[in-house]
Order: sequence, then C-alpha cells, then structure tokens
Amino acid sequence: MLKTGAVCIVLSSLLGVSEAEVITIEGTLTSVDATARTITVDVDGERRTLDVSRKVKVTVSGKGARLNRLRAGQKVKLSYHDDLEIVLRVNVGGDDQTLSLFNGRNLQGWQFHGNGRTQDHWKADSQRRVLICSGTDYNWIETDQRFADFTLHLEWRFVPGHQITRSGSGVVVRSTAPISDGNMPNGVEIQIGSGTSGDFFALETPLRTSEGNALGDKLIRLQKTSSAERPIGEWNQLVVQCEADEITVTLNGVTVNAATRAVTVPGRVCLLSQGSKTEFRNINLAPLSSGSVAK
Repeated sequence: MLKTGAVCIVLSSLLGVSEAEVITIEGTLTSVDATARTITVDVDGERRTLDVSRKVKVTVSGKGARLNRLRAGQKVKLSYHDDLEIVLRVNVGGDDQTLSLFNGRNLQGWQFHGNGRTQDHWKADSQRRVLICSGTDYNWIETDQRFADFTLHLEWRFVPGHQITRSGSGVVVRSTAPISDGNMPNGVEIQIGSGTSGDFFALETPLRTSEGNALGDKLIRLQKTSSAERPIGEWNQLVVQCEADEITVTLNGVTVNAATRAVTVPGRVCLLSQGSKTEFRNINLAPLSSGSVAK
C-alpha cells in the first residue's frame, strides 16, 4: 500500500469503492506514460510511480481530458485506491500555467542554430512524441520565447548503439545570445553526458557553486555534487528550477547541483547537440510568476 499522510475522501458510487479505500494525494507531476498507463508524481520530495485505471477520470481546469493531456510540472490532486494500488481520478487546477515546449509533432516554437538544415540534426518522431538529436555535429535549438523564473521539466536518454561522449548533449537556460565565437549559446548549461550529467557549464555568464566560481568572461565547468544518471537507454528525468539568481538541478529525484549569482534577465531555453544521439520528451515549463514569460 502507498503510505502517505493523505486524508480519505468519498467518491461516487460510479467507481464502486468505499471511503476507507481511497486517499487523496497532492503533488507535482513529473512524467506521464499514456501507453503504459503510469504517472510519476513528486510528493514532498519523494517520487512515486503509480498505475492508472483504464476508467480514470481526468480533469484539467474543470474540463474532462485524456491522460495524454497531462504534462510534467503540473500540480495535481489524485484519488488513489490504496488497496488496488491504482489511480482513479486526476485533477489539475484551473490556475495551471504549465507550457508544453515540444508539441510532439514538429519543431514549432524552436529556432535552429548551426550548419546545414534543421532536419539533418533535429527531428520529431510524432508516433512516439519524441524529439531526436542526431548528435552528428555541434549545434543547438532554442525556444522562440524567453523565460525568467520557472521550473523546467524534461526527460532525456542516450540511444543505445551510438557513441556516447562526456559532452553528449546539454540544456541551457537564460540564454540571451551566442557566445563570442558563435559556436554555442551563452547562459547556464546543465550538462548531459556520460558520467557528467548534472554538471554546470557557465557559458560566458557569472555563476557560483560549492565547487567554484565563474566570473562571466569564460566557459567554466562547475561539477555536480551528486550522481544520479541512469544506464544508457533508460529515460532520465531532469528538473531545472531558476528563481531569482538561484538555479537548482534535480536528476531522477536527486538534487545534483545548485548555484547562485546567476544572471536574472529573461532568456531562452536551448538544447545542445554535442556528439551523442539523444532523445528528449515531455519538455514542459512552469512559470513561477505571471511576469516570467517574455517574447
């Protein structure tokens, strides 16, 4: 049984369960697998993966919805059958402002920077709703919109059978322009690489961690404090929170890095191609305030 401090609630007779069997769980959604019918939710810092009933009732902003409408980063309230260990209802409140940065079909909302054509390096697999980075060259894509304070949720994995490097890919936040040589965006990079996932790279921007200090005039690596990377081929869950001058990185439920003295101006979110074939999915961003999104 799921052990939480949640309270019992009464559901309609339509579901055919009693008050004592159902509990309410409130938390933040971290991933959804509509095919396997599972959801993962963060409850007070603890992540739980739960099975979902085939008759689940999903409500988003007061309206009925399908399971695949749910996005990582949303605040959810679940009705959970504690004996059957299955989710019966999912409710997302009306004030939810989570943005889906990748629509699962194409690269609408993103701009490509690099040599060649976008489709030579970045493709959307619409059947799997996955964004594929070929890793064959150094380039990047960035969002059309700029963001200030937010929580970014995404999943990534390295594709088995392809070369995996220590600098295989990366996520950059608060990017405002390319660096001086034009080969990368500026901003704070969260490394995605073999054994290096969670490291910071300060790309011509100031940043301070317990491991060091970047003044903003060079490319400085600031290593992670913990390791939580999963084996090649498995999906990793990455959460990056930017609030004022603080940036915190959580990988697979473990806080692996944290920094202060970051630039606070709104910037773009970038995904990097740095030598390894990488897949991304469920790329969602939750603004932390009404003024956190800029054009």
